[in-house]
Amino acid sequence: MARLTDVYKPFSFAQSQGLDAIENQEVVITDVRFTNGRFGPIAIMTVTTGDGQTKTIVTGATVVLPALRQAKEQGLLPINARFYRKDRYWVYE
Repeated sequence: MARLTDVYKPFSFAQSQGLDAIENQEVVITDVRFTNGRFGPIAIMTVTTGDGQTKTIVTGATVVLPALRQAKEQGLLPINARFYRKDRYWVYE
């Protein structure tokens, strides 16, 4: 019989990084989950970097969240992206 953790892996913040880990890098976002963090809504992304590494990225960036949500809802994943800072904010292209 299968276990619940075989179907849904619990998330661990210890295994995640912030957007700064992929700043100015072209990545492929392969999955996004949304949940509430300590300070508001957050996205948990699984990305593949240009050198083939898979990373778990967590962000609550208010400019980025709606774009990620829309991409997921429209079934556009996997999708290419690059995240960078503009002044005090994270933006994407």
